[in-house]
Amino acid sequence: MIEPECKSIGDRIFFCATQWNVKDNENSIFVTYGRSNPSKLFKSMARLSFNTQTEAEEMNERNVVIETVEPILDNKSIDIDELGRFRHSACVTYNSNLFIYGGKVFEQEKSGSRVLNDGYIMDRSLNLKKINVNYTF
Repeated sequence: MIEPECKSIGDRIFFCATQWNVKDNENSIFVTYGRSNPSKLFKSMARLSFNTQTEAEEMNERNVVIETVEPILDNKSIDIDELGRFRHSACVTYNSNLFIYGGKVFEQEKSGSRVLNDGYIMDRSLNLKKINVNYTF
């Protein structure tokens, strides 16, 4: 179950924010995951859609809409509990997908963080797929 609809982003820290226009003629920023304290990881994303016509216009609460984004999971490879993370990376790919990589999770029993080495691709229809991210140096 995804957290209730976002009313603000204020509780999230160590998230990743990326400009990604899912719909044509849309200005939006995707906020992926993050945490509010070491043991409270967000498993949701939020989209901040803003209605500004020029770069000179100021973003403010009157022209920004915040909504929770619930991706469509590839059930064969994704467990909703593995999505929560902080200090991860996200960027838009050459073909307008959102790439999410790595990060950390807090492990209560070890009182510490574990580094993640996983990757996800989300398309503009919000389909989220886990991808193999093997690399060597």
